[in-house]
Parts: sequence; C-alpha cells; structure tokens
Amino acid sequence: MRKVKTFLLPVIVIVAGVYLVVCIAAFVMQRQLIYHPYRQILTTPAAIGLEYHELRLQSPDGVEFVVWSIPAGLSLVNVVYFHGNAENISNSTGTYKLLHELGVNVYAFEYRGYTNCTGTPSEGGITTDLKTFSEYLSRSLPSGAKTIVLGRSLGGAFAAKFAMLYPVDGIILESTFNRMVDVGKMGFPYLPISFLLRERHDSEEILRSLDKPVLVIHSRDDEVIPFELGRRLFDAAIGEKSFVEIEGSHNSGFEISEATLRTAYRDFFGRFRR
Repeated sequence: MRKVKTFLLPVIVIVAGVYLVVCIAAFVMQRQLIYHPYRQILTTPAAIGLEYHELRLQSPDGVEFVVWSIPAGLSLVNVVYFHGNAENISNSTGTYKLLHELGVNVYAFEYRGYTNCTGTPSEGGITTDLKTFSEYLSRSLPSGAKTIVLGRSLGGAFAAKFAMLYPVDGIILESTFNRMVDVGKMGFPYLPISFLLRERHDSEEILRSLDKPVLVIHSRDDEVIPFELGRRLFDAAIGEKSFVEIEGSHNSGFEISEATLRTAYRDFFGRFRR
C-alpha cells in the first residue's frame, strides 16, 4: 500500500500541475481564442456595384476604427451590421447586397485590431468603440429614422451590446450564442470556465432587460454554436420576438438559406416602415 501511495503522489502532482497550466493558459490567452482578426480586404461593396463610404472614427482612448456606410436612397431604415470573429467587414458583401436590395441603409462596423483599425480586440475596448459610434449615429441620422442591429456569430454579442447603448428599434441575432460562458463550458467541459472567463459577452442578460422586437435565426446544423444556445437566447428575450430556423453549417447557412433569410429580414424590416 505504501508503494502504491508513493507511486500515485507524483502522478497526482503532475496531473494537477498540468491542469493548472492549462487553466492559466486559458485565462491568459482567451482573447486569442475568441478573436481572430482577418486583416486582408477581400473585396468592397463597390465591386458588386454598391456605393459606399468609409468612415474613420476615433474613440477616447485613441483607437481608430472603421465603419462602412452603404446608403439605399432615401430609406429611413438603417441596419448596423456586426460580423463574426474570424472575418472582417469585407467578408460580408453578400449580406450587404441582400440588405441593399431590401431597401435599407447599412452601417458595417469593424472591430478594433481588425483590418484598417488600430488597437487590440477585447470586449471592453470594442464596447468603447460602440459608444463612440452610437454618438456618431445620434448626430447623423435624421429625425424619424429607424435603426436595427444585425449580428452574426460573435457579432451577435456586439449587436446586443450596441442595443444597450443606442435606442435601436429592433434586434436580429443570427447564428449566435446566449452567453460566452455557455460556449466555453461546451468546448472545455473540464475547465472552471465561469471562474476563468474575462470576456463575458452575456447577450442573454441584455435581452432580459430590453423590451425590443427581436428576431433570432439559427440552424440545427450549426457545428460551431449549438442550436440549443440560439434557443436559450430566444427564450431570454422579453419583447416581441420570433425565431426562424435555417439550414446549413455555421459558415454556409447564409448561402444555403439565403431565400429564407431574405424573407425573414423583409418581414422584420416591414414593421418599421409603417
């Protein structure tokens, strides 16, 4: 028995040490795990025939970030769009084209640390930029304008945050999650995620406090953000809400379900044109 104990003790110490190192790495490197800045501009709205303007804004901490403005004539309906974590604003021209065809102005928001922006991405830093952009919209949009936020994947978390900072009229959350802690627990079930996580991204808590129309869109085929987390997000919303199920994986849902998305967007925008 003494020999067994003598053998087990160093094994336990080694396993505990490795576990502690993994926990420390997860705590220190979580921003690198969450944000994957894609720095190359693949294309622009102009390449698909859309007029656009690049806005360069500066936050109080000196960080400069970019917003693409894509006008749609005299429309008073505006969509602020937030892309996913491993993209940049140039990856979503198909979405901009669809939104333009539906007659809404688009503001595509780029995150600090991503293409043509300074700084390093973080929840707190990007929230500072959201405040700066909300002040810009308050000065720029005409009386009677309607504003809708649309966030895809990680962009859903920033869409929800923006809805807390600016008086939006509606919220669209597509292929996104309810809370980052739940994503972390599913991906790393043996780590104390609730204790380690600094980047909280709690959209569920925000929706529980906002009485705004909400449209949640998700696919059962989503292999990155489980369908269940989209349903939890929908359940948390306290305002008028609807859920649309699409088909396709996390990255192919837009292409595969474009017709479904077109109908869902058109119907949601329609209530703000009355």
